[in-house]
Amino acid sequence: MGTTFVTLGRDRSGAPTSSDREEVGFWANDAMLELWLRLLALNIGEPSEAGDDRHKIRTQWLLASRVNFAGCVPHNLEDFTATSEGFDIVRKAARSLSKMIDRLDQPIQHQILNLLGFENLWSRDVAAHDLQQFARMFDDLLEGSMLTLASD
Repeated sequence: MGTTFVTLGRDRSGAPTSSDREEVGFWANDAMLELWLRLLALNIGEPSEAGDDRHKIRTQWLLASRVNFAGCVPHNLEDFTATSEGFDIVRKAARSLSKMIDRLDQPIQHQILNLLGFENLWSRDVAAHDLQQFARMFDDLLEGSMLTLASD
């Protein structure tokens, strides 16, 4: 399983950047990122129409979380958070999911995960603290408090 750099396409000052070397973010295990995107997609409010931002984001994340994109999970956060509306959709879904994840006190059983429609079946449970740590890193990225670069 590979890793993917999770970024909003912004530098340490919060300004958009086209330089991969200056992007702030974190490296994520692809399986954990796919799980996060699947759960995040399920926390986005219902789209009002097929072409609105909620529909685009949800559709992309359901695809990105279903198929094994080893080393390059297409989260498209740079595009989705480029507008205030898209950023708000992502932030609201992340806050909702993070609240639920913070309440976990047991591992998520792999049999339950296999009900979520992943292409590759899970063979191990996911520890609550691993998902909680992922949620904190994602929240830090959204809030602009993460300063890690891909090269760090």
